[in-house]
Amino acid sequence: MKRPAFQFYPADWRKDMALQSCSVAARGLWMDMLCIAHECEPYGYLTVNGKAMSAAQIGRHTGLTERECQRLIAELDDAGVSSRTADGTIYSRRMVRDEDLRQRRAAGGKGGSEHGAKGAEHGHKGGRPKKERGVTKPPLDPPPSSSTSVVDTPNPQRGRTGAVSIKDWAEAVKARGEKLIPEGDPVFAYAERVGLPSEFLDLAWLAFRRRYIVQHPAKRYTDWRRVFRNCVEGNWLKLWYADQHGAYALTTVGIQAQRAAQEAA
Repeated sequence: MKRPAFQFYPADWRKDMALQSCSVAARGLWMDMLCIAHECEPYGYLTVNGKAMSAAQIGRHTGLTERECQRLIAELDDAGVSSRTADGTIYSRRMVRDEDLRQRRAAGGKGGSEHGAKGAEHGHKGGRPKKERGVTKPPLDPPPSSSTSVVDTPNPQRGRTGAVSIKDWAEAVKARGEKLIPEGDPVFAYAERVGLPSEFLDLAWLAFRRRYIVQHPAKRYTDWRRVFRNCVEGNWLKLWYADQHGAYALTTVGIQAQRAAQEAA
């Protein structure tokens, strides 16, 4: 039976650091992609006729150009929000897990019918599936075109080629004689375009580095400059706000970060 809806947890959405590191545009596209995946088969995978949905096809569903879609999908991939099968099919880990659970509960409902109508009723209501001792049921099969498991490990960064910690990335960049954030980086053009003060941008970089060196040293990304740009554009460290006249000012969190930076200097 087709699912009429899928579960959505606002608190989980807001607390997902990988997701919140993405721009508002990328987060909006991901929500649209979840809605599309809800209508696809297998459930949770972006497919058309059993094949991976292309960026152009996703763009037609969401009102974006192919180029815009490619850029935002790359942003989601880099942040570890989306997952892919061996053939490149994008899928939602949570939707796949939820569907697996639903299928197991449905199977439990059918098994419960042998105990009468009451047993079947509880199974169909989402009760515990009947367990067989010594038998572990495998997860749902992946799409026909994929020969590998599609269920992710809890850490979306694990196994991603080129993903490194910010400390290792910084050391490699310095070894090449480059600046961590070069003068031509798009983040400066963005700050100028929206009128963000340069000292706020400097503060964001200091807070960003501290977050991933001290608080989350295990985090790994393939493009730390891109992650920083997303951080600034989304203001997900909540360091500043714009008043009714459009002027920027530091939040309480921003003032605390500023004082911490001054003490460390």
